[in-house]
Amino acid sequence: MNNLLKPILVGCVVFLLWPIWGHAQSLNLTAPNGGEVWLGGTTHTISWTYTNVDNIKIEYSLNNGLNWTLIIASYPTSALTYTWTVPCIGSNQVKVRITNTLQFTQDESNGVFTIPEPTVDITYPAGGEEFQTGTGQYITWQTTGVVTLALQYSSNGGSSWTSIGNVPATNGYANWIAPSSATSNLRVRAYNIESFTNRDSTLAPLAIVTSPTINNAKYFGGPYDGYDMSSSPPDSIRIVAPNGGEVYNPTSTTQIQWNFCDVNRVKIEY
Repeated sequence: MNNLLKPILVGCVVFLLWPIWGHAQSLNLTAPNGGEVWLGGTTHTISWTYTNVDNIKIEYSLNNGLNWTLIIASYPTSALTYTWTVPCIGSNQVKVRITNTLQFTQDESNGVFTIPEPTVDITYPAGGEEFQTGTGQYITWQTTGVVTLALQYSSNGGSSWTSIGNVPATNGYANWIAPSSATSNLRVRAYNIESFTNRDSTLAPLAIVTSPTINNAKYFGGPYDGYDMSSSPPDSIRIVAPNGGEVYNPTSTTQIQWNFCDVNRVKIEY
């Protein structure tokens, strides 16, 4: 009797264990897995292997897993890789984690990796420059590990700031309009929009001065009517070439050249 039951009992055990073993789930993060150095703003590949998982949530941590930030809420596990744009926030305690969206199966980097601290350096203006009110100016900079910069100016030495705009850090420069009010305490600054700690400002104040008043009577009624940038030299014109002694063949071409001051148009004769 016992001999007849054993095959049946063994068969039952195999039958009961088969569904559990056949649906086992696993996730294994293969990269980043610790020790990498990934610069902010660059793209890198997150990769993994898996068993019986359809979709995963991908997150990163800047403090060795104490807090997590979502990268994507649901992503097909079968893709095996995800292209990640690294945040522009410096840390040497970075990890990535993947989690099954349906059941609590997950894996994270075995060790921490590094995002180097981004840098921002304004190269112009440096401080001490003088601009006229309302004129077009420019700012130049150098950065590492930054995608977008916020540009601002302050007319009161930094007590309050006015936005110039957000610009791609890789541009290296941006145009802006100087404020319309005179000040001797203007400053300009730029900062990483993802981390305000990465910022720079002019080392010394700038000056904004009122534009000089045009003397409208100087050229009243003339072609420039007060907009000529010359000062007080008299009108003049002087032929440079030909100026005597040249020999020109018939039908050949040559340049007639001259210098002038405050002359709008000329008549040419031979």
